[in-house]
Amino acid sequence: MNWTHKPMFFELPYWSKLSLRHNLDVMHVEKNVFDTLMGTILDIEGKTKDTIKARLDLEKMGIRRGLWMKRDSHKARRDLAFFSMKPNDKKEFLKFVSTIKFPDGYASNIARCVNVDGGRFTGLKSHDCHVFMQRLLPVGIRHLLPEDVVKPIVQLSRFFSQLSAKTLRRTDVNKLRHDIVQVLCKFEMIFPPAFFTSMIHVMVHLPEEALLAGPVNYRWMYPIERLLGELKKSVRNRAKPEGSIIEAWVQYEALTFCGIPIDNDVDLVDQRFESSMENVAQTLEDSNVIQEPFQLEGVSSREIPIQSITIDLGDLPRYDPPVGPNNDDDVLMEDEEDAEEEEEEEDWETESDDSDGNEDYYSSDDE
Repeated sequence: MNWTHKPMFFELPYWSKLSLRHNLDVMHVEKNVFDTLMGTILDIEGKTKDTIKARLDLEKMGIRRGLWMKRDSHKARRDLAFFSMKPNDKKEFLKFVSTIKFPDGYASNIARCVNVDGGRFTGLKSHDCHVFMQRLLPVGIRHLLPEDVVKPIVQLSRFFSQLSAKTLRRTDVNKLRHDIVQVLCKFEMIFPPAFFTSMIHVMVHLPEEALLAGPVNYRWMYPIERLLGELKKSVRNRAKPEGSIIEAWVQYEALTFCGIPIDNDVDLVDQRFESSMENVAQTLEDSNVIQEPFQLEGVSSREIPIQSITIDLGDLPRYDPPVGPNNDDDVLMEDEEDAEEEEEEEDWETESDDSDGNEDYYSSDDE
């Protein structure tokens, strides 16, 4: 190859000894592979790799005679390839996707990205392609394409599903290295050479990078893209987006700093817990009636209807826990107060003793 530029990274003393010099982003690789595959299968104009130029290249190379251009007198036409869906099958596939519903938080509403009349997808995000590639694609195409085309696509879907697992075993990754080579070999027997872009090629290196760097969940771009999406929302002046993002980030850092407790001994989690408990206590005080089932001795729970059991909190005694002393001064003050109370009690007892001997104290004017 005619390489004339040497990257500056090779000037670093440790660069030639690195086992993993570049980290391939699985998120973008999977999305680009999905776009290429779906554009070719659905024969979407502008996205398919089965173009007129690709058919002419096959004629020049003298291979894949079944995909050559069909010529009638002075015209040439490109017939639909066997690996692309027919118009009716394409509409059935898109209708199937438009009826799919996922649990809340699992994926976005992919049905809104389907254009059944136009025969294409619009507005698919990276995570949508991730879910589509691993969950929907093997199910949707199994009865719409030939078996020789469906099998390698299902194997490719399984490859990305196992590669993006949270835990990886060396034996499984070594098997993935063997499986992806077989998948690409089968693709070479199905799709034209224009189908094999750089993203199709780098799939071979993904299992090897997983052996060196570990699971892809710690290396892909999903958290970074999510953060960038939040920063884009803070743009108010589109003429100067960088300034808007900087101002929003400074405000965020300032609010985060102000939210940190000043006293290091006080934990923020404890403060939140105490505030939540205070809110619960206030809610209980505000509520007058609580409906709860309970069990009586000798009576089964079935004989007591839950709706008829009510407890009025206003009739219950309220318990106020004693407040302990906070410092030594409070302890001394309490001791002095106790001593004064004891002296008053002694004085009262002496007076009462004297009054017992005095009969006039209990006598009345009537007597």
